Amino acid sequence: MERKLSLFIFYLLLAQVAVVLVSWLLTAMMPTSSYHTLLSGEGVRWMFRSFSKTASSPLVTIVLFWWIAAKILNDSGYLKGHSALMSVVLLAVVCAMFVACLLLLPYEGHAGGLLLSATGGLRSSPLAMAMPYLLPFLLSAVAIIYGFSTRKWRVISDPFVALTGKSLLPLILIIVIQLVWLWQTVIYVKG
Repeated sequence: MERKLSLFIFYLLLAQVAVVLVSWLLTAMMPTSSYHTLLSGEGVRWMFRSFSKTASSPLVTIVLFWWIAAKILNDSGYLKGHSALMSVVLLAVVCAMFVACLLLLPYEGHAGGLLLSATGGLRSSPLAMAMPYLLPFLLSAVAIIYGFSTRKWRVISDPFVALTGKSLLPLILIIVIQLVWLWQTVIYVKG
């Protein structure tokens, strides 16, 4: 798997170089077009600026949190201790209980502001915006409780040790960063 991911990263790098060369060719062949070259001073500055924004984007954070949740769920024995359907049902029940607890909060004061946006909608509320970040933490908490209750983990450091095994996370994060940056680069070149 590591080899396939490494090869995919290499292909993404080649695609990035191709976009840079194509941007140069397009602007050289059609100087009055709306295309932007990445080999100009402005293009190079844009690439440096956009890379730092891409590397710190919410997508990278979400991928990191979900990877941690999946790793903890797997290493705690939670997924192996139940059938696949039972695992999904139990996790859905825990998530539903979490949302139900939030719905029971009083609507007056600051707690009510958690559920609704400033316009009164639920889709753009702080809770809805935080769900991709909150759910992995909730799933990790379920897995950690399960790992300790079944005595698979005995010391508080065991869940953290489970995360440091042979990890594909750096490769996955590099792929996410490269894909987003490649997409932004193509959009920049198109003008």
